[in-house]
Amino acid sequence: MTNALRIVAAMILFSLADPLAAQEASSPGEIIEKSPADAWRSIPAENLLVGTLMSGDHVVIELAPQFAPRHVENVRSLALAGWWDGTAINRVQDNFVVQWGGATIELPPPAGVPTTLPAEYEIQSGAPMTKITEVHDASSASSGFVDGWPVSEYAGKLAPVHCYGTLGAGRENPPDTGWGSELYVVIGQPPRQLDRNMAVVGRVVEGMEFLSGLPRGRGAGGELASDQAPARWRSLVRADRLPARERPSFEFLDTASPTFARYATARTTYRNPFYLTPPGMVDICSVPVPVRRRETAGPNR
Repeated sequence: MTNALRIVAAMILFSLADPLAAQEASSPGEIIEKSPADAWRSIPAENLLVGTLMSGDHVVIELAPQFAPRHVENVRSLALAGWWDGTAINRVQDNFVVQWGGATIELPPPAGVPTTLPAEYEIQSGAPMTKITEVHDASSASSGFVDGWPVSEYAGKLAPVHCYGTLGAGRENPPDTGWGSELYVVIGQPPRQLDRNMAVVGRVVEGMEFLSGLPRGRGAGGELASDQAPARWRSLVRADRLPARERPSFEFLDTASPTFARYATARTTYRNPFYLTPPGMVDICSVPVPVRRRETAGPNR
């Protein structure tokens, strides 16, 4: 037997002895790269906000009407009215949030925009939820993904999770004082204490680095000090009101698809030489739902 044949025979015996070795080790990135087109779902333009900072940097936000429909409707109306145009980002708290709007805008609310809304912090359970065995949640005994979003289940209700990049609506102490005029984005470790206490209205899908990289406020709670020049929004507009040639198009990996299940599991196994001890189980916020720009616009799937 030649050396080449001996090597081939050894490889076959090894793969038979260890079935996992016969499988191609796929990283999360490889799974996404090789994913079929039908594993992705497009994000409707009416659910996208396009923000432009005075620096010229762009931030794109996906809205979540399935969790907080009345808050999101207000956000859409405020964006249409140019409510945040020129507004300063007045709070940048390290390992917590960036925040803008609310009382910093000394203007009356646009006509027809209600300033008292119900507390839209949870929805009734019943939506199909994808659960991944290796994905757990320290804040809830049951968690998973619904329609592309991480959620936790509490006594028959589902609450969206405050992961990195989550967009929420600020409020005062009474639960009906948040109406979408004040917004915050999580820029640090997931502040799970906000779950079921704040309305989640969306998440950043592009340009997160321009928010998380802002200089931290030196005032109490991350408020910018008087000698700090704040970053400002040049505009925050609805994508569906932009000309077609300027309208961004995004899609997310369908969390009910087999591809997502493989991707989520791969986030826990990490079968590559770097990880000597794969975690085996990860927190739900450690499995970010992949979102990408669509190369060409097309009908929603």
